[in-house]
Amino acid sequence: MCKLLGLGMIVFLFSACKSKEKEDLVNEVPKNGSIETIVKVDHLNDSIDLLITQHTVYKNPASFKVFTSTDTIPSLGKTTVKDEKDNAKMVQKDYDIFITVK
Repeated sequence: MCKLLGLGMIVFLFSACKSKEKEDLVNEVPKNGSIETIVKVDHLNDSIDLLITQHTVYKNPASFKVFTSTDTIPSLGKTTVKDEKDNAKMVQKDYDIFITVK
């Protein structure tokens, strides 16, 4: 039993450590039985941002249905960045977006 458990752990560790190539990145969405999701944040003002989520369902290469939702979320404030000429300027902070697919 311990040998089997040890072998299972070794296989798990090797599969978890293998190189993570970006093989799932695509330039164009296949439009035959797929769902495309677009998530973006627009800055409305200094205190409110707008979260926009759009899902497009493709079936038999045409767009079958589009679902769009919008929500207001608190702004993260401003930060200072430098441009190409090394001039400092204030810009709105952006949210980091993480998507979990199950």
